[in-house]
Amino acid sequence: MTKSDQGTSREAGLCYQVGKWPQILWDRARQGKTGQGPEGDLRRKGYPEGVTRGFGEDLFSRMYLPVDPAKKEGGGQPDWAVQFHSEGPQTQEWQRLKRSCGGSPLLSALAAESLMQGLVKEIPEKKEQEKKQDPDQDSGQGQDSGQGQGPGQGDQARRAVRVAARAAQEKVEEAKETLESLQGILPGKGGDPLAGDISPDEMARGMEALKQVQGNQLLKKILDMAGRLKRLALARKRQRIVSGQGEVHGVEMGGDLDRLLPVEMTLLGSEEEELEMIGLARVIERKAMQYSLRGKETEHRGDAVVLVDMSGSMSSREAHVWAKAVAVAVAAGKAREGRKTWLVLFNNVVAERDVIEIGPGTSTSDLFQVLGRTPSGGTSFDRAGEKAMALLAESHRKACDVLWITDGEDNLDSAMEEKILAHAKGTGTSHFAIGIGCMPKALAKLCSKMIRVRAGQIDDAVADTVNLSS
Repeated sequence: MTKSDQGTSREAGLCYQVGKWPQILWDRARQGKTGQGPEGDLRRKGYPEGVTRGFGEDLFSRMYLPVDPAKKEGGGQPDWAVQFHSEGPQTQEWQRLKRSCGGSPLLSALAAESLMQGLVKEIPEKKEQEKKQDPDQDSGQGQDSGQGQGPGQGDQARRAVRVAARAAQEKVEEAKETLESLQGILPGKGGDPLAGDISPDEMARGMEALKQVQGNQLLKKILDMAGRLKRLALARKRQRIVSGQGEVHGVEMGGDLDRLLPVEMTLLGSEEEELEMIGLARVIERKAMQYSLRGKETEHRGDAVVLVDMSGSMSSREAHVWAKAVAVAVAAGKAREGRKTWLVLFNNVVAERDVIEIGPGTSTSDLFQVLGRTPSGGTSFDRAGEKAMALLAESHRKACDVLWITDGEDNLDSAMEEKILAHAKGTGTSHFAIGIGCMPKALAKLCSKMIRVRAGQIDDAVADTVNLSS
């Protein structure tokens, strides 16, 4: 089923003939929340379910679809709904919000929820509406005559829409950053949860993930840094590809972030909202200019294990927050290549609850629980290295990668060191290390690359390590 499957014989929507597909997506977005929030507020004001659900379906469809559904004929809709729908698109705030949604079902649902939340405060009680609304007047004419009753009338309706749309804009921008950081982890077309074509189940998962992140400052910090690291890593990877001998042989149209031309990346990174949305639309529609490559761009390495030190000292300067952000950025990069990443939190032990495979099938609830762990205890490189080898034994791929992130020193047992070296030689596994405030010398024999950083550092050296490039 596609966006064009707009059935007109069913009762859906309030003022518009909402098709089956938008209705299904909206239902999944509201899964577990039907009758709550703004819908519940409208019910308490005396409006039936058909009005409360229909108003939300209308708003979602108008944010999501490139062209509005057909209007319902025959009248009978509340004047406030007619006025809001009439005045909304005439405001710059509404237009900007729709552009920001960019055809993404997830962002459109979030925008519709927020709009409804803001507008419901201006909607009169049903009894009051019935007293004010002239039963002899076709309510469908209200948008032309300007005689709609109650708080939905004229200028007041426009003001309400502007305020609600500005609040929705803030939520959409925040959600966009969260979803961007989870690209390759949350499902979606091409591993992109912001894609216009997602399934109802993917819709439900995406909305649940956004709900879990809202109000959780730790998760917001981790995902914000992960998004910034991912963007820089993509830019660095593109530079390496472009400079690769004999790899580039032309320019083509597409939406592969790894291969976009600098002019396209400039649009995506623009501080001007309109330019950013133009760039995003070009990528989603696969109409952006990208390098056409041969050979090496398809030669990916295997799966990855990211070992994050969670000893007590990692709480200093929130080093563990930054380290987890690096892990999420690595996982997103590997997922784009169809590879798996395991995140392992370790201190003096490795608990099974602190090990998770990150990818399109990952439960965001489980992932966020692991990311929310707090540092404690000591450090054992032996236990971490042993766990990494055990996990890679589950991988059928060769040439895998192990990234160690630690802020301290530990003595790696000589027998364990030899075991890890033999495993690396036999499987083609490469080891990398990031030392936060120190250089972990005990890992020197294992690693093809080691860097020393400060907590929170985001630069080219870190980006190259996120790409697991020597």
